[in-house]
Parts: sequence; structure tokens; C-alpha cells
Amino acid sequence: MYMNSKTDNYVFNITSGQINTAGSKAKIDITNILKKENFESIDFKVPSNKIIKVLMIPFFWRIKLKNINKGCIVVQYPMYSNLFLSL
Repeated sequence: MYMNSKTDNYVFNITSGQINTAGSKAKIDITNILKKENFESIDFKVPSNKIIKVLMIPFFWRIKLKNINKGCIVVQYPMYSNLFLSL
């Protein structure tokens, strides 16, 4: 895989606490492959509490994105929250 060395490459690793499912296994595999290709993993766990999710996700998401440089960003589906799509 060829990536432009002038940009940074990121993969968002968004989880909702689900483990050992086919969906989570596939996402973990893709993240591991991309990390071998010099992608930086940005981990984000979606809170299970609905109030915290609604009030805090926009704040936490902005913190995670603060240090992102121009480059390739991979976001895997499912994202577990529609709040990410509105940011």
C-alpha cells in the first residue's frame, strides 16, 4: 500500500463496549492492518450512559480531533452513534 509521506494517516477506532463479535473482530483486524501501514490509531469508546453520550461526545470528539493533521482518515462502520455524523 502506498501512502503519501507528506500527510499523516489515521484510523478511528470507535467502540461501544462490544467485544468478541464478528463486527468488532473485523474492525480490530482492519485497524491492525492499517497500523502496520503506519496509520495512527485514535481510540474512542462511546459511553453507555445516554445522558453522558449526548452531553459529552461532542466535547470528547473535539479533543480527539484537536491534534489531527491533514491526511488520510479511515472511519469504520458502524460508528455506534449518530452524534459523530453531526460534528
